[in-house]
Amino acid sequence: MTSKSPPPEVEEEVAALRKAVKGLRAGAADHRRPQALQPSDAAVLAVAKDYDQAMQELTPLGFSSLGDVGEQRKDGSLAVSRWFGHSGGTISGWLGFITTKRGPRLLAFLVTEASGPIYCTSLRGGTGLSLARPPHVSHADYEMSMSLVEMVGGHRERLSSFTTERMPLTGVATLDEAIELMERLHQARMTWRASVGEDELLRADLRSVLANSYRKMAAEDFWLIYSHAAEWLDFHPARAPEPSAPLGSALADFLASTQTGPEVEQGALGAESDWLFHCEFEIQGKRLQLLDVLMAGNDGEGVILEVSPGVHVVEARVMTYGIDRRISRVRVHPKGEIGTPGALAGEVGVDLAAVAICDVDRLAAWAQDHEDEWQRWGNQLWYGRTTPAGLYPCEPAKTVVPFVDSGFGDGTYPVYYSMNDGRAVGLEAVFLRSPDARERVVHL
Repeated sequence: MTSKSPPPEVEEEVAALRKAVKGLRAGAADHRRPQALQPSDAAVLAVAKDYDQAMQELTPLGFSSLGDVGEQRKDGSLAVSRWFGHSGGTISGWLGFITTKRGPRLLAFLVTEASGPIYCTSLRGGTGLSLARPPHVSHADYEMSMSLVEMVGGHRERLSSFTTERMPLTGVATLDEAIELMERLHQARMTWRASVGEDELLRADLRSVLANSYRKMAAEDFWLIYSHAAEWLDFHPARAPEPSAPLGSALADFLASTQTGPEVEQGALGAESDWLFHCEFEIQGKRLQLLDVLMAGNDGEGVILEVSPGVHVVEARVMTYGIDRRISRVRVHPKGEIGTPGALAGEVGVDLAAVAICDVDRLAAWAQDHEDEWQRWGNQLWYGRTTPAGLYPCEPAKTVVPFVDSGFGDGTYPVYYSMNDGRAVGLEAVFLRSPDARERVVHL
């Protein structure tokens, strides 16, 4: 349990964090409603080219400009931001510059409001420093390396919980409506903060700032600098591990082996391998899930099969086209109980060129209760994979997530039950048909 007043050793460790919290609180208290600006305003013209260029990425996604607004800085200058809205009316946001040591950085912010009210927000390019957010604000931070297309895709995925529960979403069609929504979001945060006791709020703010501080630190450095503070704050970070191929697996060895010879001609048939061992993983819950890697951590997505807890085996087959090798299918079954393909179980849609196999009861239960931590964990799985097949551990959920590339990439693929003695014991996804099916590849 944490005490109300931090002991001296904690005070020493959180001195810099307290300073950051103080600055963030001052900024929140100094909030000023932005004012609409005319396109001919000199401050608007100075940044219009950069904003127009960014809008070229957003326009194909259904967004259009709502106008420009200005906020008065303490030095008297005007900070100009470009606001935009989606044709569907439920996502709005803004583009704005901040000053960094490396020069100006263009931020992108998205927001959706649902009845409650509750909010879904996304920020690309921010510093990561923030005060604690209320439980009814779901937020995700994105690195500058992520495209606006990927950011919008991530925001839409997170909105799935709103649409699943059929929550009415606030429509935004004008600049005034977008500004009003942002004002409601700010007021909701400040109202929540005012309702929380100061000791509890301080700990929450310190944890929020500390969460940003530890991300780029080596584990030994973090515990050297913040060990007492982490214990007092009950803050136990788990750094996202790198996805890796299981060492010594037949699948990894086959994919890594060198192929020589000419490139295959378009339309040529491939040669499919036997089943190759990928990995074993333990299902502690009662449901096996196969789905797009981007959706790992979402219950109800992909294809789900009720199974008995225990060790399961993941295997894959690989199609070879000349010097090109592609994973053609993947199956998962209980150890020692190999099945045969049965009836169609469903389909899996793939948007990030790979599928994941999950203990859905472990992973999704954790992800639902720790959305920010899940987003940080998932980014490496979604966008940082460097191997066509691997394992991605999730220590907080006490599980691992096997993944494999899906043939030639994105698409919709059939998933079949794996049957044994008349029972569905596993799942098998087919990305590429074997030559026996007489289906030719039309692109490579």
